[in-house]
Amino acid sequence: MRKSKWKLTKKDFENARISFEQERIRPLNLRNMFIGGRYCILSAADSYTKLKILDKDFTDRGLDTPISITRNEEDVREVLAKARFPNTKIERIMKFARWWPYSELPREIISDARRGRKQEFELRNQVAEEVPGMGYKCASLFMGMCGYRNVVSVDLWILRFLRDKGYDVEVPDFETIGGARRKEFLEYEALVARRAQRYDVPAGIFQRAVWTKRSYWNREQRK
Repeated sequence: MRKSKWKLTKKDFENARISFEQERIRPLNLRNMFIGGRYCILSAADSYTKLKILDKDFTDRGLDTPISITRNEEDVREVLAKARFPNTKIERIMKFARWWPYSELPREIISDARRGRKQEFELRNQVAEEVPGMGYKCASLFMGMCGYRNVVSVDLWILRFLRDKGYDVEVPDFETIGGARRKEFLEYEALVARRAQRYDVPAGIFQRAVWTKRSYWNREQRK
């Protein structure tokens, strides 16, 4: 019998919790949430190593607020020239920066977090449908950064995991196959949640255990 490369260990779940805390937005305020949202948009289709480089470049150039981004589009273009699908990411980042100051949604998330994070899935779905440039995968990553543990960022690694476990899923190559659409995303999220129950961990932590096991995250920790 073929041995699965996805067998999860206690160490994998320890790494998942470390990763969760590393990316968590503290303090949870509007400025830090905007930077977190920028990070999520930058994450699409790029490796963790590349993401950290892009995110640092934005910070080094002072592109940390909606105004700094909308007023310095050329700087944004220079940074994102190094990203995969740069034109798409430029458009998404610019739309996100223009949208942010006029939305009450970030404040609703802060309010819900203060009340115990009771509206996790409703707010995640709202982020996915309303925030320019996100979609369900990035919205779930964003909510995780805001401290929510049950939504799942259905990424490349979790799709490979599900395929390894015998589920009929499409794994994106970002050239001919994109990420999961809403219907499939929610179905995959439910599959992950059922798997997570076997380990008695939140679904978002289970997803991070899969991600930290196989992604560039481990390599970055050893630097």
